[in-house]
Amino acid sequence: MNMMAGLWGQRSSQPTAQTPTPDATLPTQRITHDEVQQHVSPDDCWMCIHGKVVDVSSFASTHPGGPALLLRYAGKDASD
Repeated sequence: MNMMAGLWGQRSSQPTAQTPTPDATLPTQRITHDEVQQHVSPDDCWMCIHGKVVDVSSFASTHPGGPALLLRYAGKDASD
């Protein structure tokens, strides 16, 4: 039996690691504005950017504008 038939021979009906399926997307989760507002410290800093919640905690210390700039928008919409 040719073990690679699904990869190199005829197409297999079974998806493989090399053939992503259209529904192979990241799961989404609704996060409320109230929850975002709870993450406002240098070690736990979230903000909204163009409708997406972003955890910038690990980036705060290396941000070119400094952590204070990120903390100004912590828990808020920073899109503009």
